[in-house]
Amino acid sequence: MTRVNNSEFKLSTVGFSTDKEFYYRTKQYIDFTSVGVGTHSFNYPDITVNITGKVGIASIGTNTFQLQVQPIVRGKITSIHVSKNGVGYGSSEIINFDRQPDITVVAGSGAQLKPIINDGFLTEVLVLKGGTYYNSPPDLIVTGDGIGAVITPVIENNEIISITVIEKGVGYTQDNTSIDVLVPGEGAEFRADIQNWRLNLFQRHIDNFSTDDG
Repeated sequence: MTRVNNSEFKLSTVGFSTDKEFYYRTKQYIDFTSVGVGTHSFNYPDITVNITGKVGIASIGTNTFQLQVQPIVRGKITSIHVSKNGVGYGSSEIINFDRQPDITVVAGSGAQLKPIINDGFLTEVLVLKGGTYYNSPPDLIVTGDGIGAVITPVIENNEIISITVIEKGVGYTQDNTSIDVLVPGEGAEFRADIQNWRLNLFQRHIDNFSTDDG
């Protein structure tokens, strides 16, 4: 059993190919014999959705026509784990001067998309730039003189690689239609806990004392 940030968790070996949760279900846990080396990361499993049922269209090549679902999870930041403390924060000239560093949440930026309109329908979206640091799908807002278009991004290696058109909408024109890429989340504020030093003022000013100071 290991305690991290006041939370306790246990590890078990992956089970058999037919029953991967065997050791976990039977409460056969692993004993930690050493702290190991490097940084150890423990995360909740990725949220996935599986939809089963009969498909009315026969498979063609690698396309099985199965329904594909992309979970979109929104929430709030509850804690921050500091993996490397760094140096030089605060002030090197003033003892215990609490000069806060600038902390920014990196949630993706730089993507550029171009809609393709055909007879008033949004039929395709070209990815001009995939952007960087997208750790979750951003919100895509289609603006223009039409209505009803719904699109969703496909993320790979933290960048947008393609756009899936769910609903084509109607009434769009090429010159007046654009797509805004909005990174979800706002309002997070942080305060760093910077190292404070406890000083021995007697030792610091010992050269200023004379024999008659008691």
